[in-house]
Amino acid sequence: MFSEKRLTNSLSQLADSNRATVLIRRRILVGAVAATLACLMLVGCGSASTIPDPISDGTSGFRGVSRVVAADGTLQGPLPNAIITVQTIFGGYIGQGPPISFGPIVAQTQADAQGNYSIMLSPGTYGVGGKAVQPNNYTTFPRPLTVVKSQFTQFDVPFRAPAS
Repeated sequence: MFSEKRLTNSLSQLADSNRATVLIRRRILVGAVAATLACLMLVGCGSASTIPDPISDGTSGFRGVSRVVAADGTLQGPLPNAIITVQTIFGGYIGQGPPISFGPIVAQTQADAQGNYSIMLSPGTYGVGGKAVQPNNYTTFPRPLTVVKSQFTQFDVPFRAPAS
C-alpha cells in the first residue's frame, strides 16, 4: 500500500511533470507562431514587387460593355449599371489555367445605362469581374487580363443570368 508520504511525493512529481510539459508546449507554440509570421513576412515582401500599382497615367486600362449571358452561353445584351471590379492576382498561373488566387479589389467603376464602362489602370495583370446592381442577381467571376502600356484592353464583362 502507498503511504501518505509516498502518495504526496508521487502527486508532487506528477504536478511538476505537467508544469514542465505545459512550458515545453508553450515554447513550441511561440516558436511555431514566430516562424509562421517570419515566413508570411518574407512571402509578402517577395510578392509585393509583382503586384501592379493600379494608379494610371490615363493612357491605359480596360474598357468594354457589361453583358448578360444566358445559361446556354448566348449573349442577351448589355447589363446597365453593373459594378466592374479589378483585383490583384497572386501566385501566377498553373500552366494555361486560371491564377491561383485573386487578391483585394484595387479599382472599380460602374457601367452606364447602356452597360459601357472604362477604367484607367497602370500596366500589369489583373482579375476583372464585377457584380450586378440589385435586384438582377446576375453573377460573374474575375478573369485574368493584362493591361499594356498606352493601350486600353477591350473586355466585355459577362454576367450570367439567373437560372429560370
